[in-house]
Amino acid sequence: MSLVAMATDPELQWVSLWLRVRWAAVLVLLLSSLVMLLLPLDNQCQAVLKGLSLLRNRLGSSSGISRIMGQSTELSVTSRGLELLVLKGKASPEVKLEARAALNQALEMKRQGKREKAHKLFLYALKMDPDYVDALNEFGIFSEEEKDILQADYLYSKALTISPHNEKALSNRGRTLPLVEEIDQRYFSIIDSKVKKVMAIPKGNSALRRVMEESYYHHIYHTVAIEGNTLTLSEIRHIIETRYAVPGKSLAEQNEVLGMHAALKFVNTTLVSRIGSVTSRDILDIHRRVLGYADPVEAGRFRATQVLRGPPHPAAPAGRGEADGGVRAVDELGGCQQPAPRGVRGAGALQAGLHPPLRGRQRPHLAAADEPDPDAGGVPAHHHPQGAEG
Repeated sequence: MSLVAMATDPELQWVSLWLRVRWAAVLVLLLSSLVMLLLPLDNQCQAVLKGLSLLRNRLGSSSGISRIMGQSTELSVTSRGLELLVLKGKASPEVKLEARAALNQALEMKRQGKREKAHKLFLYALKMDPDYVDALNEFGIFSEEEKDILQADYLYSKALTISPHNEKALSNRGRTLPLVEEIDQRYFSIIDSKVKKVMAIPKGNSALRRVMEESYYHHIYHTVAIEGNTLTLSEIRHIIETRYAVPGKSLAEQNEVLGMHAALKFVNTTLVSRIGSVTSRDILDIHRRVLGYADPVEAGRFRATQVLRGPPHPAAPAGRGEADGGVRAVDELGGCQQPAPRGVRGAGALQAGLHPPLRGRQRPHLAAADEPDPDAGGVPAHHHPQGAEG
């Protein structure tokens, strides 16, 4: 059969057309399968791009502002939404006007029952002007209605910090404070029960020794980090265990770690097992070890030069008299006698009935209130009128 005859044969033409249709169907099936495979990847790519864009926006809006993330160790810590209440500069009149408008809208949404929108508007108003006392009060009332007593108490406390004589904030804080104290007592009872469980563990227990070692490294890490040390926990462990330097880190920072380690060893091996009170000689011995590696010239002795610091802003002494009585400390600079801080002595009647977390939180404030002020002629802060006014 010739090629011309095959091309003009109707039966062969139908077979060729059928083959073309079948191949087209196979091609469509393959393309649809490929699209089904790529569609989830496209959604994932879009989600990744959206997440990166959101992260970039957040980082861009919070440049220069340190934000505390993760779980807090506060007993009365607030919950949702308050990460927006960051420290900012003085709000401009335009920003204050926008915050006031947002607060009015939030109150209107609250009146209409649209509580989710009201919550967002409250946060927006406080983001615009964190020192807006009316917004703090209204958001605190809103949080109370949402059964978030801790957040409400925090907002009222912040409002009173900004405006101590605000009647609405005083009334609201008086309503939430007993509830917060009750919550704190519940947490304190949990802490006490855990302390009893830990004290019941034998000292030779390997797990307890391992936990004590971990807490020891954590204590050094947090202590030096308060002063701006940038060493990580793993780097601090490496320095203490091996006594080798960490590449790329300041020698001064590493010497601070060694000093803290030496001071804690001195306290644990000498002062803890010794009977009697802690003397000024013991304080100087601790100071010589803390600062001995970083600054051996100034370590272990009283300072002989004046150090400038900011003006004191202590809280009102609240019932503390002119004389704390008893122990008196000698000022090495001027030779004058000053009442020793009750918080440093640790046996004051004001702290006798407090739970250890509260007592530890109060001691720095008591020490600051009793710190000699060079601008007031060496008089402690609570002895001159500015310190008494808070």
